[in-house]
Amino acid sequence: MAGLAVRETVRNRLNADKIKLWLEPYTLNDGQRGEAVALLIENYSSALGLPKDLIDGVIEELRQHAVSKFTAMRKYKETGVATLRVRLTGNVPNNVGRQWSECEQPVEIVLDSRGLDLKTRISELCGVKTIVLKPVANGRVIEDSISLIQQQISNFTAILVLCLSDVEVSIIEKEDHLSQIAKTRQAAELVAGYDGDDSNVYQLQIADQNGKILNIPKDEKKALGLAMMLHEKGRAAMKRKEMSLSLLFLLEADEEFKKCSSSILDRVDNYALLCLDIVWCYLRLQNVSALPDAESRLQTCEESFKKSYGPNLERLKLLKGGTGKEQALLMRLHLLQGVLAFHQAKNQLCRQKLQLAESELSTLQVDENSMTQVMEMGFTAMEARLGLRASSGNIDMALSHIMQQKEEKKKRLETEKAENEMKRLEKRLGKTANGDNVNVTFFKMIVSMGFSKGAAAAALRQTNNDISNALQAISDNPELLNLPDPDIDRTEVTDELIRQVVALGFDENSVRAALHHFHADPTRAIEQLMQYGGLALPEWYQSIPQSSSNSSPSNSASNSSMSSGASPADSNEGMSNEERAKLIEEEIMPDIPQEEEEHLDLELDDETAVLEEYKARLASIL
Repeated sequence: MAGLAVRETVRNRLNADKIKLWLEPYTLNDGQRGEAVALLIENYSSALGLPKDLIDGVIEELRQHAVSKFTAMRKYKETGVATLRVRLTGNVPNNVGRQWSECEQPVEIVLDSRGLDLKTRISELCGVKTIVLKPVANGRVIEDSISLIQQQISNFTAILVLCLSDVEVSIIEKEDHLSQIAKTRQAAELVAGYDGDDSNVYQLQIADQNGKILNIPKDEKKALGLAMMLHEKGRAAMKRKEMSLSLLFLLEADEEFKKCSSSILDRVDNYALLCLDIVWCYLRLQNVSALPDAESRLQTCEESFKKSYGPNLERLKLLKGGTGKEQALLMRLHLLQGVLAFHQAKNQLCRQKLQLAESELSTLQVDENSMTQVMEMGFTAMEARLGLRASSGNIDMALSHIMQQKEEKKKRLETEKAENEMKRLEKRLGKTANGDNVNVTFFKMIVSMGFSKGAAAAALRQTNNDISNALQAISDNPELLNLPDPDIDRTEVTDELIRQVVALGFDENSVRAALHHFHADPTRAIEQLMQYGGLALPEWYQSIPQSSSNSSPSNSASNSSMSSGASPADSNEGMSNEERAKLIEEEIMPDIPQEEEEHLDLELDDETAVLEEYKARLASIL
C-alpha cells in the first residue's frame, strides 16, 4: 500500500520534531485524541504536500500505536504481563477475522511461558488450531518447549504467525513423534556427518563457485552440509509455492549457517543466497515490512556477491566466461532492495533499485522461439534458458556453452569418482602396524602379479608397506591367500568369514565380536584385533545380535559390559544401513537438485509481477 511509505515519512517527521503522540496535548488522560492533533494535521499536510485526510489517518494510526505501546509498557512494569503484537499470514482460514491478517493484534502473556503456551493463547483468541500456527520473531521460529524470554522475546515484540496449509499440516500430523522438519534434519545429519564409511553411499562434497571441491575440516563440513541441505529443502518448498513451510526450513538453515566460522562462509556464497531466499519468502508472504533484519540480510547478500564476483562481476566473467545466469540473482537482490526502500519511504533509492532491476530483468528475458529451437536439439528447458541467458540470446553460442558445461561437468565427475574410489579403497585396506595407511599403489602392484587382494592387503599391513617383505610374507604364509577381498562390500557376518579370520590364529569369540562390531569388514576387524593383542574389547560384544548371544565369551567382565551398555535406539548410530538409506531417500534426495545451477533458473514471472506492483505503488505517491 502507498500508505506504508507515507506512514514512514510522517513517522520520521514526528521524530525529528520530537512529537510524543501518546502524551498531552495529543492524547488525553482517558486515551482519547486531543485537539492539538488537528493543528498537527494541518501543518504536516501543508509541509508534505499530502491530503489532510491521508495525514489524518496516518497520524491517528501512529497515535494509537504509541498509546498501545505506552499502556503495554506500564502494564508490564506493574504486573509482569507482556503484550505482544501478533499478525497472521500464509494460509489464514476464511472464518478468521480480517483484523488478524491486516494489522497487528495485542496478545497478553507472561514471558516465562513456553512457545507452546503462546500458540495456545493465539489459538484461543483467533480460532485457528494450534498445529496450524508457526510463530516467528526476530527471524527465528519460536520453539514450543522453551520459554519466550529465553528466545529473546520481550514486551511489545512483533510476532509473525505463519498459518500452514492443509497439505503442510498433514505432513506434520502424519508423524507420530517427529515433525517433518526434525525428520529432515535427522536425514540431513546422516549425510552431513559422512566420515568415509563405505556403508554410506551418500557422500557430501562442498565446492566453491567454480565447482572446485573444498577441503573443509570435518566438524565445519558437517555444519555447513546440514545448513545447505535444509536450504535445499526450503527452496524445494518455495518452488512448490509452499511459502510457510519453506520459511521454516530456511530459518532452520540460517541457524546452522551461524554455527560455521566466517572463514568458511567467505569461501562459498551459500549463506548469501539463503539470506536472499529468506527475504524473498517474506515478500511472498506479504510481510517484508515486519522483517526486522531484512536490510541486514540484503546487505550481507550484496557484500558476498561483490566478494565472490567482483563489484562489476569482473571475477565472474573470468571464472565462467559470462554473467548472464548469475545476473538473475543480482536482479532479485536489486528488486528486493527496491521493495525494502519503498517500505522505508526512501523513494529515490526505491526508484534507482527498481530501475536497475527492470533493466536486468529485460536482459534476462529469453525469446520463446529460441528456447524451442534449443530444446528441439535434445536439451532441457533449464539448459536452454540458462544457455541463452549466458550467451545474450545467441543460439549458436548457447549451444556451444551448454556442451562446454556438460563436458566440464563430466570431467569433474570422473575425477571426483576416481578420487573417491581411491579413498574408499585406502580406507578398506586399513593401516599398517606402525599406523600408516596401506599404500594403494603397492597394493595394486602386488595384485597385478597375480596374488589375491586379501593377501596383498594383509602382507602390506604386516610389513609396513615394504613391498619386498610383503611378497616374502605371502610366500611364507600361504594362508593369506585365503583372505577375502578388502574392496568387497560386506554387511553380513557369515560362518565362512569367521573361519577365514580365525585361521589367522585369533580366538573365535573375539573374531565374531570384532566382525559384528566393524560391520563384517575383515580388514578392520583384523587390524583392531592385532592392536589389542588378539582379544575383542568388551563393548564389541554389544554388536552381536541376540540370536548370536550364545557365542559370547564366558568371562564375567564382558557379560557385565553387555548388560550395562546404553541403547542407541533414538540416535542415528542405532539405525541400520537400510533404515538410514530409506530415511535419506525419503527426506533428502527428492529435493536435492540434479543440476548445480538449478537455483539460477528463475522463470521471472513472480519477479515481473513484483516489479510492476511496486512501480505502480511508487508512482502513486510521487
